[in-house]
Amino acid sequence: MLGKRIAEVRRAQGRSQPYVAERIGWDQAVVSRIENGHRDVKVVELVKIAGALDVPVSDLLPKEYNEREWEARRVLEAYYSFSDDMRPAILNMLEAGARKIEPELPRASG
Repeated sequence: MLGKRIAEVRRAQGRSQPYVAERIGWDQAVVSRIENGHRDVKVVELVKIAGALDVPVSDLLPKEYNEREWEARRVLEAYYSFSDDMRPAILNMLEAGARKIEPELPRASG
């Protein structure tokens, strides 16, 4: 889904995969794998692709993406960047923080 959107934006600009790859310093095969959905894209990589295409990151996000899904992906990416032995402590901190601020969060009216 994300790769397809990247390809759409690139093609709309008349740019090639080698052009994007060269601007980022990657091999063209990496861009191809991303666009074809054979490789996940990290947030930092998405920023690089957006820069290569001179567009904001939001232009590369599929319309189906909503803000909550994007935030969840960023949190998971950050969580998995920690070593295995650090993850339980990180998870405990997140859960403790959520319990602490939950009473202060505004409630949705319905």
